[in-house]
Amino acid sequence: MKMWLLYRRTQARRVFGPCLLLLAFAFSGFTQSPDDVSSILDSAVAHARSRSLYRDKVDWQREIPEIRLRAKDARRVEDLAPALNYLLSRLEDTHGRFLLNGKPIAYYFDEPTENQKKIDLNVWASIQSRSYPFKAELFEGHLGYIRLPGMPMGDNLQMSKEIRNAVCQVADRGAKKWIVDLRYNGGGNMYPMMQGIAELIGNGVIGYVVDRNGRKLSTWSIRESDFYYDEYRAVDLDRGCLSADDPKVAVLISQYTASSGEAVAVTFKGRPKTRFFGLDTAGLVTVTDWTQLGGDLIASISIGYYSDRKSTVYQSYISPDNKIDFQITNDPEKDEILKAAIEWLRQKGQ
Repeated sequence: MKMWLLYRRTQARRVFGPCLLLLAFAFSGFTQSPDDVSSILDSAVAHARSRSLYRDKVDWQREIPEIRLRAKDARRVEDLAPALNYLLSRLEDTHGRFLLNGKPIAYYFDEPTENQKKIDLNVWASIQSRSYPFKAELFEGHLGYIRLPGMPMGDNLQMSKEIRNAVCQVADRGAKKWIVDLRYNGGGNMYPMMQGIAELIGNGVIGYVVDRNGRKLSTWSIRESDFYYDEYRAVDLDRGCLSADDPKVAVLISQYTASSGEAVAVTFKGRPKTRFFGLDTAGLVTVTDWTQLGGDLIASISIGYYSDRKSTVYQSYISPDNKIDFQITNDPEKDEILKAAIEWLRQKGQ
């Protein structure tokens, strides 16, 4: 996923940017004709002009010659990196990138936002290395706790089953109210996340993808405990185990909640009997596409914002209802965010 970008924003100017570029250039393909390479660049520009969320920011008549100038000596697709970097910088797309053979060769990073300045790079690295794995527990005999980290690409069915089965096991032990902990979710594969906790999110429309004018591009929904992206269903699971409709849910978020982790958070916004605890999220709240441009070049650029079931659009980040500093601890008694969530769940009503 794109979450290496946050790390790069604070470190790239020093070491990691040049290193990653060298790694990207190491994946060289066969030499292509300049005309072929130029055609691929034209495809990238045309794609950005038609699909980018930020396309209206760009004076295309002025910038297209500048983009082409940076590719005047390009002989291979990887030689387009300076031009593609420039294209992303004109769009100011901090969540976009271009990939060649699965490796990023172009990206744009801006100064960290106030939320991102709160990120400890060591913690971020631990989260990205999956040091905080999925966990399902029962607290106080009736509070289900689900820690949902970012998920990798892979077997959606198997990952979804593991999450769904764990939720059901906790429910069978007596969970009536729930904590969904997204504080360690740095993004990744959204499908097993959504599918695994679908019954906690609840049936019906749970969110949208919208363009810069708020026009709906896609709809997220839960139908019979399965997650749908428009009409696409990645996984078909048997109906789950929760008997109560819309159980009370506390959602925990932090500055490390990013990208598809933020998408999961948005599906709980506007949900009945739901409250958010923690800190503002990282702020990578755009949907990116995955478009083949030729020569094994992939465009993954921002094409829409997240919107919740009530049509509130999130253009910056997701905020909690109760703002509480996030300190990593394995001791529930020292976890102030968790303690506040439990206290709210203990209260009667909403």
